[in-house]
Amino acid sequence: MKTTTKIAITLVALATVASASSPVTAYAPTAFVQRTARFAEIADYAYCDGGNDPIDIGDVRFNRESEWDFEEVVRGYHATVGSTHHVLLNFCGTRTDSAQGVGDVLRDIQGFAFSAKAHNAWLGTSTNYGVGAGFQARARNYMESQNGKLRTFLDNRHDTNHKTVIHTVGHSLGGATSQLVSYYMSQYLADKDYRPAKFDIFNFAYNSPQSVGADFQAAFSEEARSGFFTPYSFLVKRDPVSTWATSYMNPIATGDLATTFDANVDKPAQLDNHLLSPDYIARLGSIGNWQGNAAATMASKYLPGCRL
Repeated sequence: MKTTTKIAITLVALATVASASSPVTAYAPTAFVQRTARFAEIADYAYCDGGNDPIDIGDVRFNRESEWDFEEVVRGYHATVGSTHHVLLNFCGTRTDSAQGVGDVLRDIQGFAFSAKAHNAWLGTSTNYGVGAGFQARARNYMESQNGKLRTFLDNRHDTNHKTVIHTVGHSLGGATSQLVSYYMSQYLADKDYRPAKFDIFNFAYNSPQSVGADFQAAFSEEARSGFFTPYSFLVKRDPVSTWATSYMNPIATGDLATTFDANVDKPAQLDNHLLSPDYIARLGSIGNWQGNAAATMASKYLPGCRL
């Protein structure tokens, strides 16, 4: 898998670190840590031209579902495990080695410099909460493209005997977009009065930029506590993009839903630390690099509903 340059000209939030008061000993956290590293590989894969190749997660094969794609920004995948449908949406970050990279950089600049109202394209509702304009535009474009596709798929699942688990994955710009899309999908499912037992949304965002204002932070955190989705946020220490906003609280993953990794302890802050490097992914996959009992807490939230 090739590694391309992925630069986000954006503001990144500070991730809080879970307490180190108790050790991680159970099997489930180890499985979760391994899965976290696998999702990081998948987020990196979004930058490559994977065509229609399937993606394996554990012993489950996700096949391409091109109907859930959006241009070259989002790729959709689908798997069925018993009576559970699994949807995987892989959001691409900033590309600088292709013509599409111009639009990506534009979204980055818009996300950093301008604010827009949060708008849920599936509900047709807006709020006065401030959201990075570039990230909001990309999230809105994707959801509008799925009005008669993924949205219909979910509507058709709520009154069946099947459970549907949605996994959204992204790095940098892709991470910010995936966070907003996850939030809006959770809002939509709640508005439709669908049963929480029928749907789960898990978001894995790596080195994502700060995508919302203070008011939206509170709304996002509340949705994470009471809605259909669980967000996870991962940052690397010494990532200059991540350290630009150390005074900010990351609304996407607070408390035990956030963790940091010092993937390049001997290097100064530099853009290389922002990339999904093999070293970063390897450290994500080693439980020894996790701080305290963060893995145990996060695994307990993820594994029961996911069963992957």
